[in-house]
Amino acid sequence: MAHRKRRRRVTKRFYILMAGFIAVCTLAAFLIFGIDRYGKVTMDGMSLEQPVNAVIVRDETVYYVTNYSEASFFVTEGESITQGTTVAQVYKWGFDNKLLTDLISVQEKILDAQENDIWADVVNSDLNEINSQISNKIQEIAAVVQGTSAADIVSLERKLKELFEQKQSFLERNVQADARLTELYTQESAAEAVLINWREDITAESSGVVSFYLDGFETQLTPYNLETITRTDIENAKKGVVSGSGSDGTTTTSLYRLINNYKWYCIIYVEANDAIEEMKEGDEAQLTFEGYFDRPYTARIASVRTPEGGGRMYVLEMSEDVSPLLSVRTANATLLLNFEGIKVESDAIFTQDGETMLKTEQNGTIVFVPVEVLINDGSYCIVKNLSEDVTVDENTVILLR
Repeated sequence: MAHRKRRRRVTKRFYILMAGFIAVCTLAAFLIFGIDRYGKVTMDGMSLEQPVNAVIVRDETVYYVTNYSEASFFVTEGESITQGTTVAQVYKWGFDNKLLTDLISVQEKILDAQENDIWADVVNSDLNEINSQISNKIQEIAAVVQGTSAADIVSLERKLKELFEQKQSFLERNVQADARLTELYTQESAAEAVLINWREDITAESSGVVSFYLDGFETQLTPYNLETITRTDIENAKKGVVSGSGSDGTTTTSLYRLINNYKWYCIIYVEANDAIEEMKEGDEAQLTFEGYFDRPYTARIASVRTPEGGGRMYVLEMSEDVSPLLSVRTANATLLLNFEGIKVESDAIFTQDGETMLKTEQNGTIVFVPVEVLINDGSYCIVKNLSEDVTVDENTVILLR
């Protein structure tokens, strides 16, 4: 009797074992021979946003005068002036303030005689209008003194003085002087002649924005020594520690500064471990300063260097109005860097012989494309093609590591 062959059934366990065997073989092949992975180029953008502390360097000139006792200012903080504008009147050291009060007293008597004695019964609309403006200006000054107004008191006082001069000129033209008024005019001329020897008009030597706030760094942190500023200079600026004197000598004192408000710089200093590698000389950046979040400034990265003392120093050149930051030396800000162009996975970056590159296939041949990495977040990066021979554009197939 013949025996029948037994047929083996293929069980589920067999398929599981086979799948495992194939997976092991695949992994071994990958480890031994390597298996190419591919990606595609896209054209896209990436950004870096980072808080920084900036030291502000302005293109400014400090003007000095011989030491003085009194000063009257004719322009206000932040005012744009032209060459020849009278900035202030100063009275020399040793000036007796009584000379000025004597002149004011005589001028008050002249106004009283003109307006209340000779013109007491005359109604004049022009004079009434001037008097009304004077009264309003006095009330505005009083409001500032009382703390109920934030107006600039120097500007108000200057306008009040102009109104008094306008009134005095009007009365001199329209009032016929009697003997008493003639005598007062003589006294006024004599008092002014004495004051001329004590008084000096300070006029602007060039155009610019005027400021009376000085912090002592105006001659240390300038556009002309940007490449020699040290780590210590930056640290001192942040602490407000001024080394040396900002004066020309013991007989002079600083009075004001003139600023080129469309030419200024920001210096960002960080420790070497915190270097912002994405910041490259010649690129563009944006800075938004604390307190001015609605006004981002666009800057050009003028230089990147390692200063004396170590770390990394970035100099950003600004060409937008600095007036809101006229008296600010250090400021917290948000740095924004935007990059657009060739976007690839970070695994597409290869390094060979110290050169950074992408690998792509063209006509079945592997082609190496030298690139510069502009930004890399660990998953994706934006690169700049450095090759003149190989074009890498949208949908170009590249090899991944």
